[in-house]
Amino acid sequence: MTRSKWNHYLSSVDIGMVGRTTLKPRCQCLPLAIKAMGSLLHSKVEAREWDDVLNSELWDLPTDVVLPALRMEKLINLRYLDIRYTLVKEMSSDMCKLKNLQSLSTFIVGQNGGLRLGALRGLSGSLVISKVQNVVCDRDALEANMKDKKYLDELEFEWDYENTDVGGVVQSIMDILSSLQPHTNLKRIHINSFSGLSFPAWVGDPSFFNLVDLGLQNCNNCSSLPPLGQLPSLKHLSILEVKGVKMVGSEFYGKCFFLQHN
Repeated sequence: MTRSKWNHYLSSVDIGMVGRTTLKPRCQCLPLAIKAMGSLLHSKVEAREWDDVLNSELWDLPTDVVLPALRMEKLINLRYLDIRYTLVKEMSSDMCKLKNLQSLSTFIVGQNGGLRLGALRGLSGSLVISKVQNVVCDRDALEANMKDKKYLDELEFEWDYENTDVGGVVQSIMDILSSLQPHTNLKRIHINSFSGLSFPAWVGDPSFFNLVDLGLQNCNNCSSLPPLGQLPSLKHLSILEVKGVKMVGSEFYGKCFFLQHN
């Protein structure tokens, strides 16, 4: 399209009105969607072509299938993906194909897609893994290779359901978090709504020498705290709604306490 044709089109169509009344609401204010549609519509010179795009059945897709519909697995050179403040309900199983991804705000575990993070070795910065309850077993958790993600600084695990007292389920939850042991380079770890009876051994392990911020929230089934006193660099500790803990004793300090008092 020539510049003169584009200028003529701009003069004949109220682009601002189209954006405010049609494009922006349909894109639900999502920057990625708005940018993609803007690039697509930029090449359309006829009003009917705009109508064809804006009336496409793509707009009728449920929000949770928008990412698969965009076929993001084809974006093999994608480096940054931020899905915060969106209504996305789960990640596509093809996310593992984005091997060049360096920054991912959130990974939402789907009921069928699993935790396909193993191939994303270059992830850095902050990562939230939500809906951990959808991880099927500890083997699935191990395949995420969280130990290999040495460039991550901050990691958060989130479960989406209320605590349960079903023995088999609780044991599975404990095994899964144990298998999600991250790299020791992390500076911040938060665990939300974990319903195991105790935390895995890696929580409080002194090998996490860079860890300065640790948060435990809504972990009501746990009756004792991990030995957080062993973390050499810990500066900020947040413990909220861990109602099963009635007393904090010497176990909080771990082996270091006993070595100093023997």
